[in-house]
Amino acid sequence: MYLSPELNVKKLYELYLEKYEKDMFDIYGLKDKKHLFRPKVTYDFYFRYFKANFNISFGSPRSDTCKTCDEYENKLKLPLPDEELNQIKTSKQLHVSRAQVFFDALKEKTEEAKNNPEVEVLCFDHQQNAPLPKVPSGDAFYLRQLWVFNFCIYSAKTGISHFYMYDETTGKKTPNETISFLDHYLKNIMSKDVKTLYIFSDNCAAQNKNGSLVQYLFTLAQTKQFQSILHRYPEPGHSFLPCDRSFGVVEKALRKMERIFTPQEYMTHYGKCSRNFEVVPVEQNMIFDFVNYLKPNFKKTVINQHRQKFAISKYKLILYEANSGIQCSESCNVPIYSTFNIQCSTLDTNTAPNQLYKEKLPLKKVKYDNVMVLANQYVPKNDLSYYEKLTFAQGNTGSDVEMTNDEETIE
Repeated sequence: MYLSPELNVKKLYELYLEKYEKDMFDIYGLKDKKHLFRPKVTYDFYFRYFKANFNISFGSPRSDTCKTCDEYENKLKLPLPDEELNQIKTSKQLHVSRAQVFFDALKEKTEEAKNNPEVEVLCFDHQQNAPLPKVPSGDAFYLRQLWVFNFCIYSAKTGISHFYMYDETTGKKTPNETISFLDHYLKNIMSKDVKTLYIFSDNCAAQNKNGSLVQYLFTLAQTKQFQSILHRYPEPGHSFLPCDRSFGVVEKALRKMERIFTPQEYMTHYGKCSRNFEVVPVEQNMIFDFVNYLKPNFKKTVINQHRQKFAISKYKLILYEANSGIQCSESCNVPIYSTFNIQCSTLDTNTAPNQLYKEKLPLKKVKYDNVMVLANQYVPKNDLSYYEKLTFAQGNTGSDVEMTNDEETIE
C-alpha cells in the first residue's frame, strides 16, 4: 500500500497530535523544547509502532502524468456550474476507461501467450539516455556528455527483457534501429512456433509509430512469417509498459553508483540487476537501412475506397494479415476497422537491406571537446582508451543527440 508522496511518518504524527492531542500539537513545533508537558504518544514510539505494524510505503511524485487527465483535474477545481462539472467528470471517466482497455488487453493476451506456444506478446521501447562519463561532479551538468542507448524488448511469454545497448557512435534512435533490433529478436531469440504476434508500444513517432515500422510488419505478414500481427497503441499519457518496469529496476540500481566510465560497465550492471534481464551488445553490423529498403515498394499517399486517407497518428489498433491490406481502428473499445492497401509492388525477398553504418559515427566538435574535458579530468587511465578512440566531424555535421521532452538523462 502506498500513501501520498506528500506525506511521511513525521507528518502523520503531526496529524495524530492535531486530532487526538490538540494541546500538544500547538506546542509541538516550537523551537523552545523546555516545556513541562510531553505527548502521551511520543514521536519515537509512534515511529517504531508504524514501522513494526504497518506495511505501508510513501509513493514517489509522478513525473510523467497524462496531459488530458491533468486538464480535467484542473477544470474540476474551478467554481463551475454543477452541470458543467458533471460533464467534465463524465469525459474524464470515459478517457480513463479508454486507457484501461489497453492494459486489460495486455493482461488478457499475456495469459494467452503463456498458455499457447503459437502466441507471443512483445512490448518494446527506448529507455532514457544514460550519460558517459557518469560522475557526481557539477561539471557534468554544464558540459555535453556522450549517450548510451538502451532499446528493450520484453516477452510476456518468458518474462525476459532483452536490452539492446549501444552508444551514440554506434547508432542513433531512428526507425532503422527499432526495426533492426526487432528483426534481430524475431529471427534469433523468439520461438519459431509463434504464429500470432501481439505488439504493445507507446506512441513515439520517431521509433514506434511510423510508416517504416508499418511497412516492415506488413512485409512480415505478407511473407507469411506470421498468420497475424496486431499492434496496439495506448491513450497518450497512459503508456506504462513492462519495459518501463524493467527500466525502473536498473535506474534504481544505478542511483547507488556514482561513477560509470564505459558502455561495457552499463551493460554489466544492467545484466546483474535481474535474472530476467539479458543484454545484447549492439554492433554496427546489426543495424540495417530498412527505411530505404522498404520505401520503394509502398505508396507515398494511401487512400482507401471510402476516400479515407491513411494517417497513422490517429490509430490505436493496426492489424496485419497475409493476403490482405492493413486494417486500422481509431477505437480500441469497439474496433471499427478501415482497410488500406499500402503496397505498390512486391518486395523482392531475395534481396536484403544494406548495413546502415560502416564506421563509428563522429561527434560534433563542441561535444567531442566537452566529453574529452570530462574524460581527462575524471576517467581512470585504464578506461581512457575508450575515449581516445572517439572522433569528431568538421563543421556542423556529427552526432550530438539532444534531449527531447520524453527523454531525460539517468542520474
